Amino acid sequence: MSVACLHIPHFGLRVSMLSRPELDGHPLVLSDPHHGRPTVLDATPEARQRGVRTGLSLRETMALCPTAIVLAPDPAAEHEQAHAISAALDAISPLVEPAADDSGTWYIDLTGLDRHFTSVRSAAEHILRQAAPSLRPRVGVAISKFAARVAANRSAPGGVTLVSPARTLALLENAPIEL
Repeated sequence: MSVACLHIPHFGLRVSMLSRPELDGHPLVLSDPHHGRPTVLDATPEARQRGVRTGLSLRETMALCPTAIVLAPDPAAEHEQAHAISAALDAISPLVEPAADDSGTWYIDLTGLDRHFTSVRSAAEHILRQAAPSLRPRVGVAISKFAARVAANRSAPGGVTLVSPARTLALLENAPIEL
């Protein structure tokens, strides 16, 4: 196993609520009310369980989930968090790559880190600690970036999933198509 993936689902939404940790666990919606017709840009799993999905208007969202709390995006805070996490990861490994398609995902090459960590799990747990727990980060470790991303997607918030080369095919066979 040589690649770790640090993944923070709903990164923009999680960053927007950092200053309001009491909102954690509530149905939250990310929307920019100052941009034309306000629509849902992202929603927490708690809001999605009530039928809220990306692209809905705020009126439709409130009809489905009257208790939803709407947060505005904070691009400056997102950039600051992403930069801080990237810098912390750069201190762990010289090969860190943010995912091009997702602002809450980084790939970390673990090659040679066995000199600094007692195991792959301890390296992955150290990587996990580079993001605030309230962001609900998760880490997956596998032989490729894609397999590591799938493993991270399967991890619980604050969790680490290690996938051996022998289990990679089984992991990928059951991966959601949207990945």
